[in-house]
Amino acid sequence: MPTKKDKFILINSIIGAVTGIVLNILLVPVYKSIGSSVVWVSSEIMVLISAQIFVRKSLKIVMPIKKLAISFVLALPIYLICLWIGIFDIASEVEMVLSGIFSFSYYSLVLYFVIKNTVFVSIVNRTLILIKNRVKK
Repeated sequence: MPTKKDKFILINSIIGAVTGIVLNILLVPVYKSIGSSVVWVSSEIMVLISAQIFVRKSLKIVMPIKKLAISFVLALPIYLICLWIGIFDIASEVEMVLSGIFSFSYYSLVLYFVIKNTVFVSIVNRTLILIKNRVKK
């Protein structure tokens, strides 16, 4: 469904570009590749925010900010766990595997017990029933 809102798309792109250019000038000379990563994420966040403002104004569609904020807060422990694993002097491959295992385990528990995602809960419950049936045989 075309909305003929090309002006909003242009403004959104300009916001992302200006954010990227300004932060590149400020961060990349000092922080190198880390600064570049921060610039990219910041530019994408600015584009997301400005797009949400335009969508809210023109189409009256509201983004579920509360759910996003909760998901973000619930994801912070994964970040901290991965940082903690990085402290130890182990091979990067082992670090990646451990981070993946802990992240998957944590997020699975969050999906099942905190968020109570219906699709995830039904998959886990069906899997548990299959395991119980196989053990009984």
